[in-house]
Amino acid sequence: VTTLANTIAIFVLVYFKADILLVKLGSSLIFIVRPILYAVYVRKHYPFPKAEKGKAVLEQKWTGVGQHIAYFLHTNMDIALLTLFADVRLVAVYSVYHLVISSIRAITESFSGGMEAAFGEMIAKKQMRKLQQSYRWYKTLITAVSTVLFGCTGILIVPFVCLYTQGITDANYIQPAFSWVLLMSEAINCFILPCASLPIAANHLKQTRWGAYGETIINLVLSCALIYWNPLLGVAIGTLVATAFRGIFYIIYSSKHILHSSARKPLLRLLATITIMCVGILVGRFLIAWIEINNYFLWILCGAATFLFIGTPVAVITYFRMKKLKDASEDLSDPQ
Repeated sequence: VTTLANTIAIFVLVYFKADILLVKLGSSLIFIVRPILYAVYVRKHYPFPKAEKGKAVLEQKWTGVGQHIAYFLHTNMDIALLTLFADVRLVAVYSVYHLVISSIRAITESFSGGMEAAFGEMIAKKQMRKLQQSYRWYKTLITAVSTVLFGCTGILIVPFVCLYTQGITDANYIQPAFSWVLLMSEAINCFILPCASLPIAANHLKQTRWGAYGETIINLVLSCALIYWNPLLGVAIGTLVATAFRGIFYIIYSSKHILHSSARKPLLRLLATITIMCVGILVGRFLIAWIEINNYFLWILCGAATFLFIGTPVAVITYFRMKKLKDASEDLSDPQ
């Protein structure tokens, strides 16, 4: 409701040419309502007993807070470093590409809603077979969606930015290498959503804290070291390496300590998926370079062709993967 109300309010305010400060104020006031409604709902439907004095109700709350702070620093570090140590006009270039890629990530993450709670219930009930099966289904779905969305974005983002920034000459917005590196870091974030949700579901925040802390430290050190070599590519490479570290950390930990399986296959599958997606992006970029895209209608047509180019093989592979998982689940029963 708040998202819909926010959209309508922004549309109305922009339509009547309201000042940008007023637009942001209206949006902020609307989103204040959401936590108030949540608080009322939770207090009504979940009457928690009062904790005894001195008793730790949430034993790992500070670890959770620390991980959220680390995630906040990681996600906002690139803009901060570019603002402090590079030409401020590069912030505009970064923001244009990040706007597109972060929107694609948001679409992908929308498919993961509620999975942490579902995994947590299975872990609490010790339904390990069901957990493994559900995890594989979820991972296959997220991998397919991420591959299609980020594959298409990798091919179409530079032509889109060309149209979007047409006539703007304050900076060079055509940055193919930068867009690829930034896109890969966000794609890895989406590929590892399933294994990153397992430690949260199992309440293993303390055990996995160095995955989050290490990501932030690596991003800071590498970005600071590379920003003077190439500001945009430097911060993007720092983010990519840090995200890859976190992804490998979570895959190994979740496989070993929660799923009780080998991490070798998930790591190899992740590497294979990224390699195939990169090859598809390179081929797609080579083909689309021969087309002069000078309007949004032509860009949409190229987008449709790109979706078929990426989506068809992914759909076929996903179908057979899902069929294999279904056959395996029918042969096994949950050992409760």
